[in-house]
Order: sequence, then structure tokens, then C-alpha cells
Amino acid sequence: MIKHIIRIHKTLLHNFGAKFFLVPISIGFVMSFSSCDKSGTVGLNVQPPNDLLNIGFDNSTILVTKTVRETHLRTDQGLITSGLGLIGKYIDPIFGETEASMYTQLRQANNLGFTAFGNNPVCDSVVLSLAYANAYYGEAVGRKPLKPQKINVYEITEDLSSSVVYYSDTLRPAYSTHDLVMANHTFIPEISNYVTIGGVNLKPQLRLPFETIFGQTLLNNQSTGNIATNASFQSLFKGMYITAKNTTGLNKGEGRILSYDLENSKLQIYFHNDTSHHNGNMEYDFYLSTVKRFAHFERDTVLRDPNIIAQVADTSRAGNYEKTYIQSLAGLKTKITMPDLLNRANGVPISINQAELVVKVDPASIDYNQDSFDPPVVLILFGIDDSGNSYLIPDLYEPTSSPGYYNANYEPLTHTYHLKISRYIQQVLDKKVKNNGLYLSVSHIRAATSANRAVIGGGANTTGMNNLQMKLNITYTKLH
Repeated sequence: MIKHIIRIHKTLLHNFGAKFFLVPISIGFVMSFSSCDKSGTVGLNVQPPNDLLNIGFDNSTILVTKTVRETHLRTDQGLITSGLGLIGKYIDPIFGETEASMYTQLRQANNLGFTAFGNNPVCDSVVLSLAYANAYYGEAVGRKPLKPQKINVYEITEDLSSSVVYYSDTLRPAYSTHDLVMANHTFIPEISNYVTIGGVNLKPQLRLPFETIFGQTLLNNQSTGNIATNASFQSLFKGMYITAKNTTGLNKGEGRILSYDLENSKLQIYFHNDTSHHNGNMEYDFYLSTVKRFAHFERDTVLRDPNIIAQVADTSRAGNYEKTYIQSLAGLKTKITMPDLLNRANGVPISINQAELVVKVDPASIDYNQDSFDPPVVLILFGIDDSGNSYLIPDLYEPTSSPGYYNANYEPLTHTYHLKISRYIQQVLDKKVKNNGLYLSVSHIRAATSANRAVIGGGANTTGMNNLQMKLNITYTKLH
């Protein structure tokens, strides 16, 4: 193990198919179940008079909503296909403190011979170069000086296996008392500054200086065969745990979680040997691309909004709220139940033409003293089985045959999401699936690679003034 050598030196889905009946709809079909909404009459003048008796619109389904904790999230390489990784800490003024860390292997570019580094190689410096992915979450630029952050890097002591699934709450053993980064190193999380190395301008990146003894240990292993191949190198050095959890001094609304381009990040060893003329004029790079890695997330709920704390603690099935919460990084999701859905048709068989859940974001929650806490780009709905577990609803399979059908993208001009769940509602009415409700959350891949969150309107409207109230708009046809 490298750690021992350093010490010597230092002392020394539920998957549903597509066979579901969905009646196609004509031009202008916004209408009413038994109700009510004037907008539901638009376009009816183009329908044959006899057909109008069978078409309806309804938006009065009772929606019971509450915030619940997200269970752990799969974050290993098999899921994170974008090559992005999150590292950092911030204190969201509503959602509280969140910290993102990463476990990752390193990779050799090619096999190394016994003299790959020349005779008597001497390490001059070691730098972990993490390329910025031009995205951050938290404290904005220009409002006040950014708070410095501290990142620690620890050598892990257990292999990361391609046959193992890793989650957001997974911890791997590491030499956590020995930081590979030089002592007391902090940095300002500014992602727009280019870096000049050896007179060459490089893209913005975080450069963490490692102890030279770490690099020297790797150089010395050229004669042992321990770095002859990538497999032997990864057996010698199993990987790194990169974390910002030791960052301190942040107040509410301060700090950042930064997004890194791992496919263009690397560990650089600068060295000289008996035949080189200048210190540090030689370089060997180990890469963070195409390796096993996974993200780890932690949060402190002390500074959370009391409304979130109250909802998460509320175990009542009947609890309903005017605002609920959604958060990436295995944070929070919203549970939606529809207790009167099966009664909406009044015993008359109906076919769902369209069922659309309209979700509104509270605009006041997006900006905090000019900082940006953007809503998720896309939300997703999962069905809930009898055990409370999630499953994929059939509407999620629609894009392959009907592009744009399930379009749950955030619309910034109106601060809304529109999620079509026609097939799911039809299945509930036909009693093919139980009416256990839905989970509204960030899609899993984005939840592992972005720190977005949202405050949304819930189903309750006790004051009659909830302009953000969540609605289910249903257009249907009566079957005779």
C-alpha cells in the first residue's frame, strides 16, 4: 500500500409494456369531466355535435402532497454517463447544508517499463488537475468575495469493483488521517479563470498540490513491476476519496458545489532524472477518465427551512401542504396521492385522452440575494407499489414512439413543468395498477450530476390564495 510506504518515508422497473389503449384526440380538446372550466370549451365547435356528449375535461381531482426523503441514489459509473462529478459544499438558504464528494480510480495511459522514468527519477511536484465543467451551484459571483473551500484527498484502501453497484450513501475505507493535498491548502471556487502553466494558457481548472513523497513513491515503483500495467497500478493505488466536508466558515447562502469534467481531469507528476537538464521538465499523467467512480453526498438539516423539517417528520397519510420540495443529490422528493381519482368517472367507463400534471415553481425560491439556486432541468414521476418502492410508469416509454409526449422540462418563462401521465391514469381507472400515488423527483442521472432543487406548489389550497397549486388536467371520452 502506498500509505505504508509514505509512512516509512515520513517517519523515516417494475417494467410496463406499451400495450395500453389510448384514444387519440382531435383538434382543441380542452373540456370537462363534470365540470366547470370555461377553457375546457375551446375548440368544441369543430367537433360533431353527437361527439360532444362523450368528451369531458376535469381539473378538480384532489391532490394530496407532502415532502419525503429521497432514498439512496445510484451514483457509480454505470449510471453517470456524462463524465461529470460534483465536489464542494454550500448552505442553501432553504434546503440547508449539502456536501458532494467523489471516489475515483486513476488510470495509466499505457504500460510502463522498468526504466520508463529514466535513471534515478526525482519527483519535483504533483498536481491533481480537475477541469471545471462550467457549472456551479450556490454563491454567485460579484455579490461579495467568495468564501474559500478546502478539499482533502485520501487514498482509499479497498478496490472499486466493476461488478459492485455504488450509491450516494456508500462509504469506502480510506486513510482519512493522511491528506495527500499539501497542508492548509484552500482555494476560491471561481470557475472562469484560465490557468497559465509553463507559459501556456489552459482551460479553467482546480489544481490541488499533492505532497511530493506521494509522487516519489510512484516513481520508485517503476523497478518493482507494480506499475507495469494499469491493473497492477490500480492494485497498488486503489483510488482517491476527494471531499470538501472539512470546509468551514460558511453561513446561510454561502459556498459552492462545483461540477468537474472528469474525462479531462488528471494527476500530473513532474520530475527530473540523471539525464534531464532542469527540474520538473518531465511529466507523466494518470487519468480520471474511463475508470470506476461514484459520488457520495451528505447533508446537515440544522439550517433547513422548518417547513421541510415538519413535512419530512409528518408520517400522516392525510397530510397535505401548499408547498413541497424537490432536491437533487439524494435529497428530497414530493409524494402525490389522488384519493378520489377512482370516483371521478361516477361509474361511467371512460378513456383518457390526456392527463397532464401541472407543477409550478415558486419564483421567490430561485434567487437568494442574487445567488442562483435553479430548479432541475427535468422532473420525473414514478409510480409507488404496495411496499412504497418506485416503479416506472408506462408514460415514460412514450418518447421512442411519440417524441415529445413525456416532456417534463422546466419552462423558465412560466416557472412550470407539464408532465403527461395519461397511460398511468388509465391504468389506475382500469384497476390494472393500484392507486398508491406517485413520487415526483429529479431524474436519477441528473440527480447524481447536478445540485438543483425546487420549491413547488402542492395540492392543498386551504386559504384559496395558492396561485402555485398543483393541478391534474384530464381530458377524457365517455365509453358507451
